[in-house]
Amino acid sequence: MDIRQLRCFLAAAERLNFTRAAADLFMTQSGVSYQVAALEDIVGVPLFHRTSRGLRLTEAGAFYHQAIRDMMASYDEVLLKTRLLGTEVSGSLAIGVLGGFEKKLLPGWLDAFSQHFPRVEVKLSHHKLNSLVEALESGEVDLGFTMLFEGECPPNLESHTLILDHSVVVMRPDHPLASRKSLLLADLKDQAFVAMDAELGSRALEWRKKLCRKRGFTMHIVQSLPSFATLFMAVEAGAGISIHAQQVVEENGSPRLHLVPLEDEDCRAELAVIWRRNSNNPNVPFFLQTMGLAG
Repeated sequence: MDIRQLRCFLAAAERLNFTRAAADLFMTQSGVSYQVAALEDIVGVPLFHRTSRGLRLTEAGAFYHQAIRDMMASYDEVLLKTRLLGTEVSGSLAIGVLGGFEKKLLPGWLDAFSQHFPRVEVKLSHHKLNSLVEALESGEVDLGFTMLFEGECPPNLESHTLILDHSVVVMRPDHPLASRKSLLLADLKDQAFVAMDAELGSRALEWRKKLCRKRGFTMHIVQSLPSFATLFMAVEAGAGISIHAQQVVEENGSPRLHLVPLEDEDCRAELAVIWRRNSNNPNVPFFLQTMGLAG
């Protein structure tokens, strides 16, 4: 077996889908499937149940996944330290953030990175959803933490999904739909919506509009607001409901608001790290290695 087979297996085990695993690894679906099948031949037992609905780990596959994941984490750490021997790494690394989901994850990575690379100056900058991709493409930012929709990523950028976050419907506790344990997007066809200003969040808004059109209705947006603070105030005041990733609401919402999960699978947003495909900053792969994402 080789490292590529193990990385393909780990990606497939995390995603339970060869197509999504291939996207994470920048490979073809058939390539990932072939590598996993080759690994199963070497191991001698099936690692996945393959069904029309996707993949499911076998009992042996679940055990192997846990063992290999820990082993690969150690391998990446050893590889990183080996590459650093005799190397004076310096320079800078510009990281763009939205100020949301990454607040729980990024401090630990920054601390580990600074211990490995004390001579590298890390510069953090805050961006809106629309402007972060532009900052990456222009070279203002080397690496960013953002939201992706339907796996979309500009062709000159690369990404790795960190969290798949389900969308929730935000409403007042006395809203007629508040008693529901979950909702389908189609249940919202007659509702008034409050949304972020298109200039600040057009990618997210257009994605949600597209999903609504797939269900046969158009979002009736009664207010567009310039910030999450004012948006959630409008919802609390009864102006309408709103749809957001759960992480966004947990970071910015009020405890006086009520959240109902959306069941639709295609309403999940991808919270991801993203960087330029041909970045000439050597500190980008070092940071990704610190996150455990690159070998």
